[in-house]
Amino acid sequence: MRGRVELVIGRLGAGKTTWGALRAVRLARITGRQLVTNGTDWPDSWVCVTSFEELEALRDSVFVFDELHLMLPSTKGLLSRDHERQLIRWLSLLRKRGNDVIGTTQAWTRCATHYRQLVTTVWVAEPIKRGKLHRAIAYDPPEDGGRQAFGAQWYGPAAARIPTHATVWTGYEDEEKTGAGRGAAATLPPPLLPITVPTIPDRLHDVG
Repeated sequence: MRGRVELVIGRLGAGKTTWGALRAVRLARITGRQLVTNGTDWPDSWVCVTSFEELEALRDSVFVFDELHLMLPSTKGLLSRDHERQLIRWLSLLRKRGNDVIGTTQAWTRCATHYRQLVTTVWVAEPIKRGKLHRAIAYDPPEDGGRQAFGAQWYGPAAARIPTHATVWTGYEDEEKTGAGRGAAATLPPPLLPITVPTIPDRLHDVG
């Protein structure tokens, strides 16, 4: 599937950028697409875009839109109309251009409505085991009921570097490997406890 739009939410140090990068690497491996980010000082296997012209030129890419709220804020008037029109056009053409986008932010409400309306999966990232591991749990967007979508996913260590196409992540699991279906209880490896979150947590609305 092309045109995927996801959002990773977490407090400072929760590992949201790392999780966004892990998701992007997985999608890029499956579909043979390039890795792209607006972040700085990422590994050489990531293409860095710094302008709207470069963003518009992307084709067959998985794009990690780090700190999304800085470019697509929810507060009206922070962007010029031309800026806003360019971003809306880019979002509207994601699927036709073969692009996926995974945004990262500290709060659901800080991102522009244009982006939130397209999100299919919201990830909540958080450190666990006293920061030795990170965990991300997928939810449907709040407008769709906020149900837990997949089993919990975990990764570590907490200070892990941004992944590349060649990175192997011990302990990384995805929805196919866990076998957890939509709405199922999250599954974590021992000695971590299983968790069940039937509705979206409050922090999805007010984190940050």
